[in-house]
Amino acid sequence: MKKILLKLFIVFTLIGCEEMSTVIDIDLPEHNPLLVVNSVPEIKDYVRVYISYSLDPLSNLQYKFLDDATVLLKYDNIIDTALFVQSSSDEPCYYNVPNLIEGKTYTLEAYHYDYPTANSTISVPFGVPIESVQVDSLYEDRILLNFSIIDPIEENYYYLRFTIKQNGKWKTTAFESSDPSFDDRGLIDDGQISGRKILFNDQLFNNSKKSFDINLIIKNNDYGDQLSLDNDNINPSIDSVKINFFTITESYFKYHLSRKMQDRNENNPLNNLLGTEPVVVYNNINNGFGVFGVRVKKDTVIP
Repeated sequence: MKKILLKLFIVFTLIGCEEMSTVIDIDLPEHNPLLVVNSVPEIKDYVRVYISYSLDPLSNLQYKFLDDATVLLKYDNIIDTALFVQSSSDEPCYYNVPNLIEGKTYTLEAYHYDYPTANSTISVPFGVPIESVQVDSLYEDRILLNFSIIDPIEENYYYLRFTIKQNGKWKTTAFESSDPSFDDRGLIDDGQISGRKILFNDQLFNNSKKSFDINLIIKNNDYGDQLSLDNDNINPSIDSVKINFFTITESYFKYHLSRKMQDRNENNPLNNLLGTEPVVVYNNINNGFGVFGVRVKKDTVIP
């Protein structure tokens, strides 16, 4: 009798829920396309600016780069017009503007007759050099080293990676560190063991001297075979280690962190089941989308 009553209760409950369910039609606003401007160069030669336009989220159209825009770079009452460069079929076309200078403020403007004018302004930071570096220990599969910087008083953002010169070629190598300034949020290209690049800020050491203890993970080839050591010396195929230390703009920092968070959400199979809060990628382009940022590199080579 109890089983019959339970079955009847479940049936009536399902029928009641079905009757209470409501289908809501949502009228999405019409999509007004805007320019998409992306430029995150390293202070080196020329600055590449990629120009495209936004697509409706429900559109099936292909993402397309524009070759008929006008791109201007303004600074110190000077206006430079970018030169259009037609790339190969496998690479997007872009616009070249002269190299940026540390400490100066720049406004990037993009014009196109089909879209509102987009613009963004940034101040290029001064690169923070490495003050000292010391190799502490050598092991079969890793190198322990320490390096230090003197952090300026303003809020600063950094990007760190390490490369080794092996058989005449430079390649990025993985590293580990327990420094509290680093966290999983900033790891870029992170694997199961460690990360290859990391973004971080000076929140914990602003306006002071800061030392970093690093554990470099050395591999002999792309398959992960470890190098051997000979009498405390690294295998002769490794010539040196290079610390690639970048001072970056806040826009560069926030853009790449938000992109990583979005990628994690999209690639997490549990999110399809449990749902997740959407991540909006950082944008500092007025009247458009994208990012304008820069990184200033200070290399230090350890023979």
